[in-house]
Amino acid sequence: MAIKFFPLPEQLFSGLGVKGTDLKPGTAVEVDGGMLAMLISCALESVVFNKEEYLKFEDIKAAHEKGMIANLQEHYTRQGFFEGRALLPHSFDARWYQRNYPDVKLSVDSGKTKSAQDHYMSQGYREWRAPSDSTRDDVAKWRKLLSK
Repeated sequence: MAIKFFPLPEQLFSGLGVKGTDLKPGTAVEVDGGMLAMLISCALESVVFNKEEYLKFEDIKAAHEKGMIANLQEHYTRQGFFEGRALLPHSFDARWYQRNYPDVKLSVDSGKTKSAQDHYMSQGYREWRAPSDSTRDDVAKWRKLLSK
């Protein structure tokens, strides 16, 4: 699903109460919670959505089957994400993950961990481990921005 409208810079900055030059690392700005939620929802719409992974939530699957959730991606971007429903990234590459994180391969091979996917979802993402080669740079950028 693509974003059908995004405000022009003047509209966005005015609504945020900032200037474009304020938006740089290390500069604190105050953002209304509703505005932040809308910006996060818009950003999520550009991420590849993993429908099968979202349907692993039994309540989501049941609601979808009953027709209570027509558009799963829209539900996730507007509600599920904010409920803390973590999804295995569509880009997850189990072979790459085990090759680049030897401790994970050892854990999977020894039976201590069920799979590379299970490791990522239970602890790998908390440790800022990249789910694939194509995501390494993005993970590093987010880690730098969000880790304090």
